[in-house]
Amino acid sequence: MKRLSICSSWISVILLIVGFATGKAMAQAGDVVVHAATVDLTHFTGTEPVDQIDMTTTFTNNEFKELRHCEAADSLILHGVKVGVQQGLCGSATHITNMTIPFFKPLSSTLAVFEGLTIQKATADAVLHTLTRLPNTCGSYFVRIDAINVNLATVKRNPVAVTVTLPDGSSGCLAINNALIDQ
Repeated sequence: MKRLSICSSWISVILLIVGFATGKAMAQAGDVVVHAATVDLTHFTGTEPVDQIDMTTTFTNNEFKELRHCEAADSLILHGVKVGVQQGLCGSATHITNMTIPFFKPLSSTLAVFEGLTIQKATADAVLHTLTRLPNTCGSYFVRIDAINVNLATVKRNPVAVTVTLPDGSSGCLAINNALIDQ
């Protein structure tokens, strides 16, 4: 009986430690959840940046779970969004090509657009759809970006990691294995 008591005490302690460690990691790493992404890129000959990319991504801002409120500074309409593409998996040491859409012009309560130069000087058209807000989140979004004059020379094969970064620096990443490259 004494062994059972000691064993159950140790199991309880281990479960508590694992629970706290997992909870902290999730709160820090889960501010942005990228649910889906598509990438279609074309390399052109010439001096970079000359490449073209058509991409989409669906993501959710989960900061509400951590902060218990949504920050006005995270408004994608006012402050835009940064989307990065890199060869490899999320967290790879490969070069990330960023496309920062500085703001969106609202067309309706759920639709906004951008046409012009990204912060990195690529020419881009972008569409932002605000999706139905899930409970305990700060919003879910679908973004489509078509850009030219992007330096994608380091992205030559799958997998491709897509990173979404909010205006406050919170980010999330998803690696995909079905990017269309030079097709």
